[in-house]
Amino acid sequence: MSIKITDKIKIDFPKGELTEGPISEKPNLGAHQEKYFQKIQSILEENGSELDYFWYGIFYFSDTNRKAVNFVIKSSCGRLYWRKYEGNVSGGGQNVIFFDGVKDKVNDWIEKNN
Repeated sequence: MSIKITDKIKIDFPKGELTEGPISEKPNLGAHQEKYFQKIQSILEENGSELDYFWYGIFYFSDTNRKAVNFVIKSSCGRLYWRKYEGNVSGGGQNVIFFDGVKDKVNDWIEKNN
């Protein structure tokens, strides 16, 4: 499955268990990511938007059979997509925001917009 961010940017989900739906039905993202969720939501609400839809996948790395999580959450205005991806090696994951097609680290984006 792919999620189209812009004409030139798309996010591919690995094969595995995938759920999607309105943000009111999103699974728990874990303590650290839930804090990011609240900060991002607060910034968006101040600007007349909100996080409104999610895609959440659980998959396994075939060589280690280690479980990993991949999610994308989008804003109601369609300008923001937050992606969290766990890699198979230390430091191999991503936690980024695409805002108007520009990619930024979550911490950096929150800092700029707080």
